[in-house]
Amino acid sequence: MLDIILIKKSLYLSFIAVTLFLFGCGTGTNTTGDAPSTKERYAEILAAMGEDYSEEDIEKLFEDYDENFLEEFISLLEKELLTEKGEEDPITDFTPEESDIVLKDDTLTNIDLLENFIAVAGEKGNDNESQIRIVKYVPQGIQIYDLKSSYDEEQDQRWISVTPDMSYYTPSEDDVQDVFNNASQQCNYMEKDTESEEWFYKLYECRTNWEYRILPVIHDI
Repeated sequence: MLDIILIKKSLYLSFIAVTLFLFGCGTGTNTTGDAPSTKERYAEILAAMGEDYSEEDIEKLFEDYDENFLEEFISLLEKELLTEKGEEDPITDFTPEESDIVLKDDTLTNIDLLENFIAVAGEKGNDNESQIRIVKYVPQGIQIYDLKSSYDEEQDQRWISVTPDMSYYTPSEDDVQDVFNNASQQCNYMEKDTESEEWFYKLYECRTNWEYRILPVIHDI
């Protein structure tokens, strides 16, 4: 696997040399307040490199190459620039705690802690205030969720508070907005669903979603 990654990176770096020689872009800036487009990010990279190319050239580049490939290529360039500037990648700057439930590289850790929480949290518990943190490594960064079981004795109500943290996550231009991650959530309970075609750990009866697939069901390490 490492050999494949190194070969792929070598091809990208070769592609950098070719595209910088043949293509390019202007240095127009994004004035809409939205996340910069892939083309605008490429323009910023070329500006940081001291290169100056026309908008027509970059349009040709995006016509000739698959956009998904270019997105990955530009993300690599951005990381290379951060390394050259001595800046840390936010993802590498984050270290999970030993007790975190971590999903990374198709591996899920601390499943026992997760399933113990599911058994007593929210509507399933009584005067329960247990909590866990879920850390999900995805292509766009890291998604973090703090889950806490809460109980209101006066109202005799039980629920799970969910606080998403997207500070280590950068959505791509084509991402569909996930409303679950926009603000804190309140869900009634959590289950391990192994009856559906795809197995997931799910939160149920939440503020924005009737059910939310927060983690896949896979083996522990």
